Amino acid sequence: MAELKELDLEMITNNDGTKTAIAVLFTLTDDYLEGLSEKKFARTWNTFNRKYGRDNDKKEYYVVCDKGILTNSDVYQSKEYVMTSGLDVLAHIDEKDKENLEFGLRIQIEDKVYPLDETLTKDLSKEELNHSLTYDDVEEQYYELKEYLEQRIEEKRLKDEAEAERQEKEAEKLQNEPENKQKTVALKKTEKEYSLPKDIEENLPEDKKYEDQTEEEHTTDNVEPEEEIEETEEEVEQEIYNQYDDLDDGNELENLKRKVYKYINDQIPYPNLNSVDVNNVLSRVDYKGYKDLYVLTQDSIVKRLNQQEYELKQKRQKIVNEIYRSVEAEVVKRYNRNESLVNYTDNENEFSHIYKTIEKDYKAAIDSLESHRTQKEMLLNDQYNVKKKEYVERETRKAEIEFERANLPRINEEVERFVDELRTSANEGKEQQIEQLENDIYSEMEQRNSTLVDNVIKDFKPTISNYINEYSKQIEVISTELTLKIENELGTLQERVISLEEKRIKAEKLSEEKINAAVEHRTADYKEKDNRIHTLENEIYSKNKSIRDIEQELMRKEALIEQAIEERKRVAQDKDYYMQNEANLRKEIDELRSIQMEAMKDFSNNPTHNIRAASIENKKNNGEKLTFSDRLNAIDRKIYNFIGAVLVSASLLGGAALVGGGDVSSSEDNKQLQELEKKVQSQESKQKEIEEKANKAEQEKQQAQEAQKKAEQEKQQAQEAQKKAEQEKSKDKKKD
Repeated sequence: MAELKELDLEMITNNDGTKTAIAVLFTLTDDYLEGLSEKKFARTWNTFNRKYGRDNDKKEYYVVCDKGILTNSDVYQSKEYVMTSGLDVLAHIDEKDKENLEFGLRIQIEDKVYPLDETLTKDLSKEELNHSLTYDDVEEQYYELKEYLEQRIEEKRLKDEAEAERQEKEAEKLQNEPENKQKTVALKKTEKEYSLPKDIEENLPEDKKYEDQTEEEHTTDNVEPEEEIEETEEEVEQEIYNQYDDLDDGNELENLKRKVYKYINDQIPYPNLNSVDVNNVLSRVDYKGYKDLYVLTQDSIVKRLNQQEYELKQKRQKIVNEIYRSVEAEVVKRYNRNESLVNYTDNENEFSHIYKTIEKDYKAAIDSLESHRTQKEMLLNDQYNVKKKEYVERETRKAEIEFERANLPRINEEVERFVDELRTSANEGKEQQIEQLENDIYSEMEQRNSTLVDNVIKDFKPTISNYINEYSKQIEVISTELTLKIENELGTLQERVISLEEKRIKAEKLSEEKINAAVEHRTADYKEKDNRIHTLENEIYSKNKSIRDIEQELMRKEALIEQAIEERKRVAQDKDYYMQNEANLRKEIDELRSIQMEAMKDFSNNPTHNIRAASIENKKNNGEKLTFSDRLNAIDRKIYNFIGAVLVSASLLGGAALVGGGDVSSSEDNKQLQELEKKVQSQESKQKEIEEKANKAEQEKQQAQEAQKKAEQEKQQAQEAQKKAEQEKSKDKKKD
C-alpha cells in the first residue's frame, strides 16, 4: 500500500512556493450496508478492502487505506475502510459498484488530509463536499474546487503584482525615446520552416545579409520559447494514447472503448506531404536576386501544403470517429450482454437453470422439514413408549406419572432443535452454492470481456479495410494535384521575374536630374516629418509629467484618508474605554450604598439595642437617674443614623466632657463609650469612602462624556476630510 506522499496527486502551487493537492476519498454508503446480517456485513467490507485497498503497479492503481491520515473529527472515522487517492481512481471503479460507493474531497497537506470548512463550501454554493458525493458528481465537484483554489491564488498574485508595479512606476523615470518596433515572425505549430538556398544567401549584399541575420536573430528570440513546447503530430498522438498502455482490465467498459479507439486510430494512416521538397523544386528557378518574390512564392506553396495536410488530418479524424461510433455501439451491446450474466435470477439468463436447481433443492429441503419432524417425533415416541412400558412394569403408577412429567416436554424441545439444525444447514448450503455460482459467473464474464474487442474488430475488419483503401486513394489524388499546382506556380514566378527585370532596365535609363529632384523633394518631406515628431514627443513628455503629478497628489490624499480612518478608530477605542470605566464606577457606588444600607439596617434591628431602649423607658417611668450610656441610647436611632457621620467630633467632645464631669463613674460605662466611639469612627470612615468614590465616579463620568464628545467631533472632521478628498479625487478624474 502506497504512502500519502507517494500518490501522484495533481499539485496546486501557492504564491509562496508551497504546494497543496486535492485528494479523493471513497467508501461504502450507509444505505448499502443497512439491513445486512453480521456475517454479510463483515464479508462486504472484506470484499471492498480486497478489491480496492491494494496497489496494482500493472494498472497504475495506487491508494492509501490508512485512517490515520484523517483528522480525529473526520466524518469517515466511523467507517471500517476508507480509500484515499487522486481523481484517476474513478477509472478503476467497477460499473456495478458505482451506486454503492460515496465520495468525499479533502485538502492534502504533507501527511494529512483535512476536510473542507464551511466558508469554502458556502463560496462554492455547495451543501456538502466532504462526503455523500456520487460517482457522477465527484469529478465535476473536483474541478470546481480546483478552479476555485487556483482563482484565489491567482487573485492574490495579481494583487501583489499590481502593488509591485505601482511602486515600480513611481520610482522609474519616463523614457523619452520611443521604442522601435521590432519585426517578429509568428510561427504556427502546423507550419514548417524552410531555409533559403545557399546560392541566394551568397548573392545578397552585405548590408542585406546583416539585416536578414539581425531579423532572424529577433525572430529566433521571439519564437524560441514556443518552439521548445511544440511537438510533432506523432508526439501529440503518442501523449494522447499513453494512458492506453495498460488495458488488461476486462471489467472496465471505458477501457474497452479506449482499446477499440486506439486500434482504429493506429490502423488509419497519417497524411504525409513531406515528399514534396519545396527547396529542391524552387532551386531550379532563375530568381536573379529577387529574394522577396522567391520567399513569397515559397511561403505560398508551404501554406498550401500545410492547408491540404490539415484538411487531410481532419478528414482522417472524421473517418476514425465514424468507424469508432459503429464499433463502439457493438462493444457496448456485447459488454452489456456479458454484464447481464450477473442477473442469474432472470429466466432468460443462461445460468438461470443452475440457480433454479439451487432454489429447487432448497425448497425441497424446507418442504421436507415437516416430514422429518414427523419421522423424528415418531421415533422418539416409540422410544418413549418402550421406556415407559419397561418402567411401568418395574414401578408403580406414581413413578409413571413422575417419568412423564420429567421426560415428555423434552420431546418438543428435541424436535425443535432438530428442525433448527436442518434449517441452518439448508441456509448455509444455499449461501455457499450462491457464492460459488457468482464466482463462476464473474470468471466467465471476465473471460468473455477479455476477447470481446478482438471479436468485434474481427467482425468489422472488412469495413475498416475499405475505409483505409479509400482514404489512401484520396491522399494519392491530392498529392498529384498539389504537384501540378506547384508547377503552375513556378511558371507564374518565371513570368513575374521577366516582367520585373524589364522594368528594372527601363528605370536605369531615367535621367540623373529627375533622380536628384526626387531626392531633394523626399529630403524636404523627411525634415518636416522629423520636426513634427520632435513636437509630438515634447507634448507626450509634458502630458506624462502632468499625469505623474496627479498620481502623486492622489497618493497624498489617499494617505490623508487612511490617517483619518485610523484616528477615527483610535477615538472609538477611547470612547469604549471611558464608557467601561463609567460602568465599573457605577457598579462600585451601588455596592457601597448597599453596604451602607445593610449596616444601618443591622444597627436598627439589633435586639440588644431594642432591649436597651425598653430598659431606658422603664427607668424614665420610675423616675430613676439615667447614666451617660442610657442617655446616648435614648437618642432616636433614625436620627443618629442620619447625622452620626457629621457629628462624630462633637460626640467625642461631649463624651469626654461628661466623663470629666463625673456622670459616668463606672468602668462599664467607659467601656460602652469606647465601643460607641469605634462604631462612630467606622461609620464616618465608610461615609467618607463612599463620598470620595462618588466624586471620583462623577469626575470620570464627566471625562468620559468629554472624550465621547471629542471623539464625535474628530469623527465628523474625519468624515468631512474624507468627503472632501473624494470630491477632489472625482474632480481630478473628470479633468483626466
